[in-house]
Amino acid sequence: MTWFGGLAAELRSRPGRFRRFAIVLVSLLALLASWYSGAPGWVALLLTVLIVGFSAHAWRRMPHHRIRFSVREVGALDGHPGVLHGEAVSMFWAVVRLETPDGKTHRALIFRDELDERDFRRLLAHLLHGQVG
Repeated sequence: MTWFGGLAAELRSRPGRFRRFAIVLVSLLALLASWYSGAPGWVALLLTVLIVGFSAHAWRRMPHHRIRFSVREVGALDGHPGVLHGEAVSMFWAVVRLETPDGKTHRALIFRDELDERDFRRLLAHLLHGQVG
């Protein structure tokens, strides 16, 4: 985390266990559904190959987000400036939505273990109450 004058912060996420666990859980459920669906064997095999491939792709391409928020300035998400909002905020994750000045929307799902505990609390405070620090 980098602080700018005590009123702004830039956070950088890192790969966490929760996202990896979610990938494994969803992949296993999809595999079970394909095997027990009653589809012909070649269809179940094709689905298995597709599920394993997409799961490996998701595992390798876990996102790393940069979030900048401030009390007085415009925030930023992955280099895009705009206004930050919390769409779904809980003690385990936060869905950060950024509205850019040209009307585009960017979203990021940040799990609790992808930031330091103190940084995650600051992000939650900013998304829920507009406070930094």
